[in-house]
Amino acid sequence: MKRTIILSAMLVAAMSTATLAEGNGDKSSKAALIPSQVEGRYNLIYADATPGIVKVKILDEAGHVLRVDRIDNKRGFKRPYNMKDLGPGTYQIVVSDKDGEFTLMARVQELEEMGVNQLGGSKYQLVYKDPKSHGATIGIFDQTGELVHSESITFNKGFSKVFDLSGISSKGFTFEVSSSNSSKRVSM
Repeated sequence: MKRTIILSAMLVAAMSTATLAEGNGDKSSKAALIPSQVEGRYNLIYADATPGIVKVKILDEAGHVLRVDRIDNKRGFKRPYNMKDLGPGTYQIVVSDKDGEFTLMARVQELEEMGVNQLGGSKYQLVYKDPKSHGATIGIFDQTGELVHSESITFNKGFSKVFDLSGISSKGFTFEVSSSNSSKRVSM
């Protein structure tokens, strides 16, 4: 019971930063794919406490099956996936259980220093690598160049952070990361 409550709480907390399943309301609330702080890694959180077999398939952009996991679900689970080894691209994570199947999406970019992924709707994932810095300032600008968000962040070699920009009306955004070593910008 305690594990079910914890997994459910993790799912609720993760919904603001997760790529949620596509599908009907019941299925989409069962699982979330959460980007990790480590580039190319995701955590699949499955919050259904009903015991049974859950099948997880990873497919590439062409629809080829790259990996299949059969998980004996007892009370929900959290499963890490390292997508970086698969190379740059968009991958489907198809989760099948007794109620049917639903799809989550993961995008892996080849990243040298900085990248931005649009996770869906108005959510954006900023990924930054700098082995020489341990802190930076993040600025997000709208299409007119007006600063709409700013914050400082501390990290070790890099970070990944998801921003929900749904409250900001703009046709595009520019993300800027300034550290003691450099300043980088990416526009979406």
